[in-house]
Amino acid sequence: MITLDYQPFSVVEDHGFRKLMETLESRSQISSRKHFSRSVVPKLYSVTRRHMEQALNHDLETVKSMSLTIDLWTSRKQESYISVTNHYLNCDFEMKNCTLKCSHFPVQHTGSAIYHKLCQLTSNWSISLPLTQIPIYVVSDNARNMNSVLTGKPVEHRSCAAHSLQLAVSDAVAKAGLDSLLKTCRSIVGHYKHSTKSREMLQSLQKKLRLPEHSLIQMVDTRRNSTYIMLERLHEQKEAVAADLPHCGKECLTAQEWNLIAGYVTILQPLFLATKELCRENVPTLSMVRESFINYISSRTGEQGSGIRLARALLKSLTARFHYIRDSRTHLIATTLDPRFMCVIMENHEELQAKRLLIEVSKKNNVLHHAVIDRDGDPLEWWKSCRNYPHLAELTMHYLSILATSVASERLFSKAGLTISTRHQNLSSSLAEKFVFLHDN
Repeated sequence: MITLDYQPFSVVEDHGFRKLMETLESRSQISSRKHFSRSVVPKLYSVTRRHMEQALNHDLETVKSMSLTIDLWTSRKQESYISVTNHYLNCDFEMKNCTLKCSHFPVQHTGSAIYHKLCQLTSNWSISLPLTQIPIYVVSDNARNMNSVLTGKPVEHRSCAAHSLQLAVSDAVAKAGLDSLLKTCRSIVGHYKHSTKSREMLQSLQKKLRLPEHSLIQMVDTRRNSTYIMLERLHEQKEAVAADLPHCGKECLTAQEWNLIAGYVTILQPLFLATKELCRENVPTLSMVRESFINYISSRTGEQGSGIRLARALLKSLTARFHYIRDSRTHLIATTLDPRFMCVIMENHEELQAKRLLIEVSKKNNVLHHAVIDRDGDPLEWWKSCRNYPHLAELTMHYLSILATSVASERLFSKAGLTISTRHQNLSSSLAEKFVFLHDN
């Protein structure tokens, strides 16, 4: 309960908890928090880790590739941590995801220090990066020190597609001159966040106008899809906000600005949905990147109407940040092996290239010819039940296990933020590591 819910150890000494346990079982004797922090949790950590090591060593006999995600984070106590998660497809085409480590990392975050730490953390799990016998893909954000970490190393580095998407949006927002409008929107949202009277008035208008009774959402620069989420909620609540603002003494949005917001929401929504899909961990995601990028570019060419400046800026920034996709051997093979896409989204010369690559890497002339499955279908379930392409199935275990994003590590630090909170302020870095590991695994 403590690790699943990020409870502080002191919860076992809280009056309410003890009353609850006494009601459930009057004979119960609850140990002190020191017993849980010094004995129970460390023992649970050891047992869980041992089980994971056994499972991983068993799977390593048949695994064709592995994806690691890596990220850095600073806690509220100003302590630095590094996270590593592991992802692969087993022989039953099941996606396996686990947290290897959330480790205290107090040294300067240079490329060499990060790589040394990554080698150390993975070697504890029988994954030796310098001597690896299977292909290893390491996914991280686009930070400069991360890009320098793996240059020339025996692994393939991939930049987080979701982070690249958000950087493209940020580039486009700046080039399209949205700063003034976004500043006004943030001011409006901030007004309703800080004024109880105005918030109650907005809620009253929502009921009167039969609008969804949702709160406005403030844009946060460091949060993914933040611009879209704020604008989408304002657009949803346009009638209520427009009716109330004149009585608040706040700067109102003009009709033209409301039209621009509607246009921006339409333009950004596909990227919002694509980001959500790319951040999943239970289905192949690298194969989605090419499809998401090409489909968006195709659908937005010749964009008209409100928000045209943002649309054009987005096309340029997306093309600049994802220019490598069309020539990426890894992306092409992954997309071709995914029964949701195969060669459907490819031009003729790309389809021929994909077939040549499959013949080359499989060493067998059994190129895939099959009708695609539904976009919402499960590609892993399809391959699990398919017996027609045994050589390609091995390639599938390799390429469809590659992650498109490093979100697994980012999510881990969201959890770490809950662990190292005000009620956990005296938690040691060693116990914090065990807490996060146990919660995930």
